[in-house]
Amino acid sequence: MDALFSWRKFAEFCEGKGFKMPIIFAVSFVVFWSYDVDIFKDVLMAFDKSVPSGSISGLFGQALTSFLIAGGSSGIHQIFIKLKIRNPQDAKNKAKPTNPTAPSG
Repeated sequence: MDALFSWRKFAEFCEGKGFKMPIIFAVSFVVFWSYDVDIFKDVLMAFDKSVPSGSISGLFGQALTSFLIAGGSSGIHQIFIKLKIRNPQDAKNKAKPTNPTAPSG
């Protein structure tokens, strides 16, 4: 996708007009639909083993999967926070140095 977005003609006519996200979504949806990939269904089945696999599948799950991929890692991170899989405070605590008074280098 970077080749398309870096193309001079695309930048000339489409830069700043909001075309990137719909293009990324459409391409990812076509790929997921053609390979029958549904990450949303897989996550739901991982949380609840009693859910039959055929009851959740379909275009809706593939569209949600495409939105997640189009949103990139920050979009997936926000979903994990909403589902309470990740805690943003844990990441901040992990990033803090263990001994701030120790000399560096």
